[in-house]
Amino acid sequence: MTKEQYISTLTPEILRLTTDACKSCNGSGYTIVKIKEENYDYETEKARECECVRIRKLKAMGLEERYQECCLANYNVDDSNKDVYSTIKLFIDKYPNVKNGILIMGGCGTGKTYTAATIINEAVWKTQTSHARMISVPKLLEEIKATYDSKAKRKLREMEFDLTEIEKCELLCIDDLGAEHLKEGDGASWIREKLFLIIDSFWNRKKTIIVTTNCTVKDIEDKYGDRVMDRIRGMTVQRVITGKSRRML
Repeated sequence: MTKEQYISTLTPEILRLTTDACKSCNGSGYTIVKIKEENYDYETEKARECECVRIRKLKAMGLEERYQECCLANYNVDDSNKDVYSTIKLFIDKYPNVKNGILIMGGCGTGKTYTAATIINEAVWKTQTSHARMISVPKLLEEIKATYDSKAKRKLREMEFDLTEIEKCELLCIDDLGAEHLKEGDGASWIREKLFLIIDSFWNRKKTIIVTTNCTVKDIEDKYGDRVMDRIRGMTVQRVITGKSRRML
């Protein structure tokens, strides 16, 4: 987009992500690049989101530092994940005009979270928006337990607000679904209901979800009920990453 078009998108929320210490943008939130116009002998100045904004934006979306550089160019393709890679590349090429999300299944360490983070990173870069979120279900459960232990009602209200914001976004990754140990009394019924409401919101708004899990379809049905799995099945294509843990390589 042109410099003027990009500046018009710089909301106060985005500008708060910038820093005056950034030598690339000096706190403006954008940098100027020159693009050679096809079939013409001249260059046009275009505005691009500065790296300082991109990193802070990804962190606000829930991407930990390890996953902020995940992208197709860095994706290590082999026989265990070539089908998944083909699926996510096609997804990114078409995004945001996609019909289905992706349910990514596989064992521990096979690259499911890396794959989901690649989708988020590429989608955010392509659209230059921040309407995406990545939530870790085990981490969410730990946060709920902390509110129960501390009896901090304000923190619980903040979590309710965060989840409401998640329900409004355009692209959501639910990471490690089923990896948490649900026990009644630790917020199990609350997290089941909240996950259903989030997924149901995306279903009703025709928005896109990415789900990663170590579980089988039956495991998800047993843990969360038919309502959750039925919507996930209706909103995604299923892909499996095989092979051993890449963390051991």
